[in-house]
Amino acid sequence: MPKSIVTTALLIWMGLTAAAQTSTYDSCLANGEQLYLVVKTNNVEYYGFIKKDDGREILLITKNIGKIFIKKEEIKSMTAVSPEELVKTEDQYGDLRTEGPFTTRYFFTTNALAIKKKENYAMLHLYGPEVHFAVTDNFSLGVMTLWGGSPIVLAGKYSFESKTKNHFALGSMVGNSGYIKNGKYFGGLHWATFSRGNRISNVSFSVGLAHINNNDYKNVGSAYNWTWKYNPTYYTEETSMQNALASHYPNKDIFGNLKAKKASLALVTGLAGIHPVGKKASIIFDMMVLFHQVNGIESLSTTDVDVTYTYYDYNQGNVTKTNTATVSENHIVTKTSATFLIMPGMRFNNKYGSAFQVELGMLSTPLSGFTEKNGMERLIIPLPLVTWLRTF
Repeated sequence: MPKSIVTTALLIWMGLTAAAQTSTYDSCLANGEQLYLVVKTNNVEYYGFIKKDDGREILLITKNIGKIFIKKEEIKSMTAVSPEELVKTEDQYGDLRTEGPFTTRYFFTTNALAIKKKENYAMLHLYGPEVHFAVTDNFSLGVMTLWGGSPIVLAGKYSFESKTKNHFALGSMVGNSGYIKNGKYFGGLHWATFSRGNRISNVSFSVGLAHINNNDYKNVGSAYNWTWKYNPTYYTEETSMQNALASHYPNKDIFGNLKAKKASLALVTGLAGIHPVGKKASIIFDMMVLFHQVNGIESLSTTDVDVTYTYYDYNQGNVTKTNTATVSENHIVTKTSATFLIMPGMRFNNKYGSAFQVELGMLSTPLSGFTEKNGMERLIIPLPLVTWLRTF
């Protein structure tokens, strides 16, 4: 037989074989057969349909490679997945994005999608670890802390079943300061979340209430402020002037501070979302806004007070003078302000069961002790963070 005929026949046979493999995969998909993710002990991943399992090896039908025989001793795990988890691209049929627990989490907040039973995961932040356990297909419990082990927070979330793209969940977090301040502080955050979308791409809105048993008081500002018509020349003169001024308010401490109780309640809202970019990466946006009370001072009244005082001058001896002080009596006022926590970033699913994410966050919070004259100043803190995620 001529060599050209043999070559042509071989090429035709290879083409028919490839077409048959593709047809077999597509027919399995069309018939609704169970799709699997197979992870080998060397962490190489394949997804396809298991057509044979004799106890020693399996025959896996894949989209791009075709038939693959894998020995059972080389298999680390076989996980059932759904075809909806495949993200179609132009150059490849799909890239597996699992329905694992990572898809229920952003950075700090969660969406309303349900975690599956036994899909446990851990998150390692730069500031501390957290671990979450799926008790049932709709209910999960978690523990969060700092690297020092204190404070410690318990978290729980229940997701309601939904066969649409609309999802709803309720969650709660309660915590204690642990050995910090001898466990003096405890509080919690309780919220409801509505999510729209699927595990690959979704957006969520949350609203909740945060509370803490804050019985501490802090100095907000001075009870009185004053300015002199004539500035004193010596320290001894200034002291005498202030003592003379204080004698005009015998029942009040004009040198004292106004103390106010720290805020203990806050309304919390959240907006978050995730969307895939490329085969292994996703854009994540996570934002929380806390509406809470901030204490400051405002002037209740302003009066001019003439004070007569005597001080010692090294050249003249005892000197008696009269000076005028413009005195402002202050009082505490409370205003509602907002603290913003904004966390945009990227998540990279480098292999099955693990991922890491980079956040370029920012915290903007009001400073307490604002005054009527200077207004309410804000403190802005950059929060770049890196987080590692793993299933177990």
